[in-house]
Amino acid sequence: MDEGSSLNIIFTDSVEKMKISLSGEHKSNVGSHGVVEGRPVCPLESIELEVLFGDESNYLSETIQFELVPFQSGYHAILGKPAYIKFMAVPSYAYLQLKMHGPNGMITVRGSTKTAYKAEVANVELAEAALASANLTKIRKRIGPSEAELPQKPRPGPVFQLAKQTKKF
Repeated sequence: MDEGSSLNIIFTDSVEKMKISLSGEHKSNVGSHGVVEGRPVCPLESIELEVLFGDESNYLSETIQFELVPFQSGYHAILGKPAYIKFMAVPSYAYLQLKMHGPNGMITVRGSTKTAYKAEVANVELAEAALASANLTKIRKRIGPSEAELPQKPRPGPVFQLAKQTKKF
């Protein structure tokens, strides 16, 4: 859930796991800032998916437009303001709940703090790996290719020798 986002986002690995074939016909014409810190994100494609909340006795179903972004995440998708407006849903971040009126009463979608924590840990690990890779690329550009290679043979270091005044305890 991202109440501040003006986009509904889905990640390429989520689309692959759902075995959705991409046509490439619906090129995205939006760009976004804030998804990846300090970098603009240009979605690959806009796709529409049917999203359903509730159960067989009380449910809401709407077609939601998602922007497909080309990177991994600990999440499968992120619902933003457009989805909340379409479902007339109210998110509660403190309780990890999403509430909306269904045809037969209130529909409450409850999140899991364990799952949310695992997703955040995965996102931190992905961000750290991306940052390390970007930093390594910058370092290699700065020092040149010959200096970036590690030496083949370790250099001989000093040999440890006991001093004459050493006392055993």
